Amino acid sequence: MTTADKSILIVDPDTETSSMLSSVLSQEGYHVMSASSSQEALNHLQHFPDLIILNPQLPDVNGLDFLRSVKQQTELSSIPVFILSSKETETDEIVSLEIGADDYITKPVQTLRLIARIHALFRRREQQSNPISIEDDLLILVQQFTVVCGQDHVEFSKKEFKILMHLAKNRGRVLTREGMFRTIWGHHDNSDNRTIDLHIGRIRKKLKGFAHYIETVSGIGYQFRQ
Repeated sequence: MTTADKSILIVDPDTETSSMLSSVLSQEGYHVMSASSSQEALNHLQHFPDLIILNPQLPDVNGLDFLRSVKQQTELSSIPVFILSSKETETDEIVSLEIGADDYITKPVQTLRLIARIHALFRRREQQSNPISIEDDLLILVQQFTVVCGQDHVEFSKKEFKILMHLAKNRGRVLTREGMFRTIWGHHDNSDNRTIDLHIGRIRKKLKGFAHYIETVSGIGYQFRQ
């Protein structure tokens, strides 16, 4: 997919910054849409942009609440979001990333750095979207959250799919329950180990004849067989 195939939604009431970014990103070949409020942004979100650049200081709602609402909607949750803020505090950045932002950019905008980060984001997503072939009859379809098991297309919940992907991408490596939980959920305490076991049980049930690929390593965690 080329840059011309990708669209970017800029949500920023600062018309000067929005206009500048629109011009720069258009020159890079992106299709750019602009909104100065959450209501305008909602209209553009119907077209499912490939990236949202969001200034959290919106005139009609708290921008982080808007980010949270986007991430809570299944059909929008996979759209990456860059926060573009005039605040350069570690707390603001951490809160934004925990809510679901993919990157945090501060004003004044360094356009070359922003463009490099956008390019890098799209490269990573292209690589991550490629199907993972385990064997002839077992294929992980990354974008569809689906696994092809023989003749069956099996759907997984997002957490189940992320766990399966994490195991498959680390084939042959023993992964601890604690490490897996931190990777998937972003935090961990001892009570979370049971959650991993329950998810693994559901994943194995859905994999049916291919469940043997996920091996339990006693007292440690799990690994995906080579």
